[in-house]
Amino acid sequence: MLGLSVHFVLAYAHGSGAGHFWIGIICFILFALAINGFFVVQPNEALALIFFGTYVGSVRTSGFWWSNPFTVKKHVLLRIRNFNGDKLKVNDSHGNPI
Repeated sequence: MLGLSVHFVLAYAHGSGAGHFWIGIICFILFALAINGFFVVQPNEALALIFFGTYVGSVRTSGFWWSNPFTVKKHVLLRIRNFNGDKLKVNDSHGNPI
């Protein structure tokens, strides 16, 4: 999309007409809006997506995602903060309990 807008602006610069210039400007604005929709979700993290004050959904799987550029993305940590488990049995290299 960015390359398309640069092409139209350069076509205007070489005398192809004003229509190419405005198409290039519109393509650039659309590209600038679309690029704001990309986000990354890290492992043990989730994002809650809020569109104009209403909950739209959440993204829990890690990776590179795109959503509507007008959504607000709130980070939510999924790690365990207080985990009380049983005592672990630990052995040395000879198999003796420590």
